[in-house]
Formats: sequence, C-alpha cells, structure tokens
Amino acid sequence: MCKVLCSYYENHKNEVITQIFEKIQEKREKVAIVLPERAIYLEKFWRIIGLLHMIKHIVMWKLKDVAEGSGKMVNARKMKDLLESLKGKIGEVKHIEVGINSVKTDASADVVLYSEFACMKDLDIYQNHPEHVKIVQFVREVCMERRVVDYEI
Repeated sequence: MCKVLCSYYENHKNEVITQIFEKIQEKREKVAIVLPERAIYLEKFWRIIGLLHMIKHIVMWKLKDVAEGSGKMVNARKMKDLLESLKGKIGEVKHIEVGINSVKTDASADVVLYSEFACMKDLDIYQNHPEHVKIVQFVREVCMERRVVDYEI
C-alpha cells in the first residue's frame, strides 16, 4: 500500500498537496483523501509522505505499598481512571491508555501511561493543563519512583 501511495504522490504531488492544505483546518482523524479507487485517512497519508509527526509520551510509576489511606492496587486503579479521563477533557490528547502491571518482578513498574500528541507544543499544553496538574498532585503522593520517555516519530 505504501508503494502505491508514494507512487501516486510522486505522480500527482501538486494535486495531493493542494488537497492536504485545503483540509488542514479540519479534524485530522476524520478527513479522508480520495485516491483512485480508494480513500485513506489524511493523517495516515501525511505520515506516509513525511508531513506529519507524532509525539509519544510514556510514563511508568512504582507505587508506595500504602498511600493516601489506600493500598497499591486501589491507588493504581484510581490513577488509571483519573489519567484516562483526561482524553475527554484535554483536546490535545490524541490517544491515551493506562495499564496496571499484572506480572510483578523487582524490575517492573506498577502503572504505565502511553499517550500520543500531534506535537511537543500539545504535550506541553497537556502537562500544564489544570486537570492534569490536579492528577499529578495525587500521583506524587502515591508513587515512589517515576520514569518518562518522550519521543517523536
């Protein structure tokens, strides 16, 4: 599929770029470009031709055995619920999921956050958003260790 799309792009570059810039103000996940005999979502097409990047933000925490009057598993579930609720509250969050570890080892974390943003600016908006800041206050009370990786694709 990529070879077909890239070949089409090379042969119709001006037309495709015009379509892209006409659609740029619309919501990326919902916009499709119609190519001969098929349609693809604009966001996927932008990635294929290298016009769109994404920021992935991954955080892992080890939790205290007891904090805020609750045990580790109760606090892990609360963190999961709170963090996943941000998807509907902060528009810059493109994707968010939170996992609770099910295999315990000395090296494992208890909770992991995986989230996606369109750009570093959106990640910064997310990190400074009042709803996120409230959750961070709780997380700081219940966690004893945190690791984070932010990278662009």
